[in-house]
Amino acid sequence: MHTLGGLIVRALRVGPVRLAGSALLLAAALAAGIPAARRRGLGRRRTPAVAAGAEPVAAAVVAPPVVAPPAVAAASEPEGAGGRTFAGLPVGALYHRDYRFYWFGTGCWVFGEFFRYLAQAWLIFDLTENAFYLGLVSALGALPTVLLAPIAGVLADRLDRRRILMTAQTITGSIMFGTGVLIISGQVQPWHLFAVALATGVFQALDEPARQSLVPSLVPRSELPSAISMGTSLWSIGQVASPGVAGLIIAYVGAGPCFLVTAAGFWGSVLMLAFVRSRPAARTEERHGAMQEMLAGFKYIRQNRVLISLLSISLAIGAFGYAAFILAPVFAIDVLGVGAVGLGVMEAAAGVGGLAGTLIAARLGFHRRRGPILVVAATLFGCLLVAFGYSRYFPLTLVIMTGIGFFDAVFINLALTVGQLSLPDDLRGRIMGIWGLTWFMPPFGGMLGGVLSGAIGAPSTVAVFGAIVATMALVVGAPGVRPLSKPPQAREVVAAT
Repeated sequence: MHTLGGLIVRALRVGPVRLAGSALLLAAALAAGIPAARRRGLGRRRTPAVAAGAEPVAAAVVAPPVVAPPAVAAASEPEGAGGRTFAGLPVGALYHRDYRFYWFGTGCWVFGEFFRYLAQAWLIFDLTENAFYLGLVSALGALPTVLLAPIAGVLADRLDRRRILMTAQTITGSIMFGTGVLIISGQVQPWHLFAVALATGVFQALDEPARQSLVPSLVPRSELPSAISMGTSLWSIGQVASPGVAGLIIAYVGAGPCFLVTAAGFWGSVLMLAFVRSRPAARTEERHGAMQEMLAGFKYIRQNRVLISLLSISLAIGAFGYAAFILAPVFAIDVLGVGAVGLGVMEAAAGVGGLAGTLIAARLGFHRRRGPILVVAATLFGCLLVAFGYSRYFPLTLVIMTGIGFFDAVFINLALTVGQLSLPDDLRGRIMGIWGLTWFMPPFGGMLGGVLSGAIGAPSTVAVFGAIVATMALVVGAPGVRPLSKPPQAREVVAAT
């Protein structure tokens, strides 16, 4: 029998290409192997399955081409999260074959993205020695998504979502590979990175609505909170694990190989998606022009109190709430004096908090009080931003960053669960495309934060942004999500008014 050390040595001898291929095959084998664990009794059913169908939230019936929410199920919703657990963790979504392949593919993509973010930021600053270009390259990457996400949502409702993902990630992976080769050859210029950011932003706009809309078709409704939390947990894990590895690669061999790793991550995701069997979206409305269908998504949101509240809070967090992360280098160097190492520890603390919040939120997906819980989470997120702005003690700052990551994850997971459960499938792509606009606000909020920091300082800027988030959560969010605390029969009355 081979020892683990011997297997690692043999793997390293086969070369990077074969090693990457072996890793992808191993991931596929793991994805196919979980049913064996299920047969050995490693998972157990926590609650009965919930009746299929979308859960309506306070939405009015609208005229075509907008589809009214389906009728409310007569059965009451279960407390806590549905689905199976393993060692107390809500991992029920991984017991479904198609979601397993999707999850492993998403993991490849997420870790590749973290490598790209770090290498891109390091390289652009190394080439220009100007912090302004850090914000510019991020804004260029977000701009196409902000402009194209709504129409990309229409495509996600019209076309095969899995194929949209595979096409977008294949092309993006090719762009990353070409960029890596350009960097390694020593010919890269700043304008190359600006062009790459703009091009990848276009395909990211196609990717996001299709990705968010695909998940509910891979698991039963009772496992949707688990599916959402397992997906977002990958970002928390990547936030903890990726920067250190990417930093070592940059330090010893340069930024180019990081882009090659990113390309491998995208292509690995495509390979995993090839094994996914997803059902097409069921259309209950007549097909109209793309603009008319896009406006139907906005109209549906406008007549849905809960979605308006969720998107308003999400917009505030995206535009103002992530200022602590964008301005973290200023705090690490100028305010706390902990340097690059301290900055990495701060990021890791937020990732640990985010992972804990993700796992807890998965158990609250069907909780009767999930509406107030997500409002409280967003409010405390804003309050902790204020505390972060005025903290001058590094250990206290780490505690605050852990809390920020925790409450951010709780809000995101519960908001996505509530939103996904409420949407009709043939409008899901358009709604998630519009929702996705809020997730790409941080670069623009970061540029505003940079300008404001020059006037009043970074600590006061973060404190002001945190106050905006907390106020938005209390003033706009709390009244809007109140129907979620009503019993299903009362919610049906609200929906009809």
